[in-house]
Amino acid sequence: MVQPLLLVVRVESMEDRRAARRLGGWRLVEEGVAKIEQGDNSVKLCVCPCTALEYSRAEIVSGTPLKPPYRSGVLEVKARFSGEFYGTVAWGFWSGWLQADRFYAVRFTYINTPGPYPLKGMFIQVGAGYIPVALHSTSIMEKTRGLLAALKSIFGRSPRREQPRLLSPRSIIPGFDPTKPHIYRVAWRGRRARFFIDGRLVARRRVRDAVMMASISVENALYTLNPEDPGLAFRRLTLENAEEFCLEISRL
Repeated sequence: MVQPLLLVVRVESMEDRRAARRLGGWRLVEEGVAKIEQGDNSVKLCVCPCTALEYSRAEIVSGTPLKPPYRSGVLEVKARFSGEFYGTVAWGFWSGWLQADRFYAVRFTYINTPGPYPLKGMFIQVGAGYIPVALHSTSIMEKTRGLLAALKSIFGRSPRREQPRLLSPRSIIPGFDPTKPHIYRVAWRGRRARFFIDGRLVARRRVRDAVMMASISVENALYTLNPEDPGLAFRRLTLENAEEFCLEISRL
């Protein structure tokens, strides 16, 4: 059992020898306009202000893509957002790879953009599949007729299993507010994963056999997949934020 200051993670773990800065066995990554602030009862992952030409990321991660230590585990956090944010916020388990056939994730993910985009809101992510916890009112996902066209325009016209796809047409918790503190729990055991919010089981999914890292991250970017890309990888698109945004993780 690994018990960092603010997380409860139960896993079969291998030592991450490349770690430089640690928070109970986790590496702290600050890139661009980013900072990670540690207090007695909380940790803040903050990014921006930054333009659309700048990339900023704050991440707490255990493992590397070459040495992912987890075959199963539980990640539980008490988190809240400081306000509106354009980019991606995620916590849970993922492979660390962006090449489509190597990418895999079992986690909570928040995505928001100032412009049109089919995936906007809070989601449960399993691989390239998304279960909406709460969709933004401006999300194209709420417009059934425009859904297919929107996905094709952003992710290409040739359907592939790696392309992002909606696994449910309805929000689990309409009106969900991530700026208020909530306890999120990802319980991953072998080929099954369960997701909880504030003690309530909100989703369960079959997952593929995988070895992954554990991660909590904030970045002013989203990722798109073009099937005509020679590298067939998710590519980063940076988004502008005029104010600082923080994800606050509090002691459970």
